[in-house]
Amino acid sequence: MEQKTVNKKIAIMVTAAAVVFALILIISLIVNLAAIPGEKRKEAALQAELKTLTDRSKELDNEMAYHSSDAWIERYAREYLAMLSPGEEVFIPR
Repeated sequence: MEQKTVNKKIAIMVTAAAVVFALILIISLIVNLAAIPGEKRKEAALQAELKTLTDRSKELDNEMAYHSSDAWIERYAREYLAMLSPGEEVFIPR
C-alpha cells in the first residue's frame, strides 16, 4: 500500500512539473509573439536607413570619381588657383 502512495505522489509531482513547464513555455511563446510586430517595425526602419545610406554612399562614390577626373582638376585649377594651360594668355580688360 505504501508503494502505491509513493508512486501516486511521484506521478502527481511529475504531472505538476510538466504543467508548470508547459505554462512557462506558453507564456514565453506569447511574449515572443507579442514582440514580433515591434521587431518588424524596427526591421523596416533599418531597411529604410540601409537604403538611405547605400544611396548616399553611391552619391559620394560618384562625387569622388568626378573630383578625381581631369575635367574637375582643370576647372579647379582655373577657378581657384588662377592657373593656365600651356600656351594660354590672360587678357585683362581696361
